[in-house]
Amino acid sequence: MYTYMAYLGEEHEDIVNSETDLLITAVGYYRVHTTEWVETKRPNGRGDYQLLYITEGDVEFFFDGKRQILSKGAMVLFRPGDVQLYNMYAEDKPETYWVHFTGSKVGSFWNGFLPLRGKRVFSRECLPTIKGFIDK
Repeated sequence: MYTYMAYLGEEHEDIVNSETDLLITAVGYYRVHTTEWVETKRPNGRGDYQLLYITEGDVEFFFDGKRQILSKGAMVLFRPGDVQLYNMYAEDKPETYWVHFTGSKVGSFWNGFLPLRGKRVFSRECLPTIKGFIDK
C-alpha cells in the first residue's frame, strides 16, 4: 500500500469545529497494490464530513447494508454520523483521495446545493457546477 496523509491533529482524531466556516482536518491518498485489502469500518460514523474520490480502480462500499462497487470518477460524501464501511482490494487497483472537514457552513452548503441534496454518491462531473455555486 502506498499512502500520503496529513492530519491537523492525531491520525484518528475526530475534530468537530463549529466556530469557523470551514476547517480541513485531514487529507490523504491511498493506492492499494501490495496489501491484499484495506478495510475502513466506522459503524458509528464520525462527527465530521469526509469526501472520498476514486481516481483509479474499484472500491467496495456498503450503504444501508447493501453492497455497491464504485469506480474511477465516483465521489462519496459521508456526512456526520453516516456509517462508513468500505474496502479496497489490491486486485481492483484502487487509488483514492480523501479529505475530512468540518465547520459551521459546511452542512448548509451541501444541503443547500440542490443537485447534491441527500445524495451520498456522485460523479466528478458535478465539480464545475459546485465551483460555480461556491463562486456566487
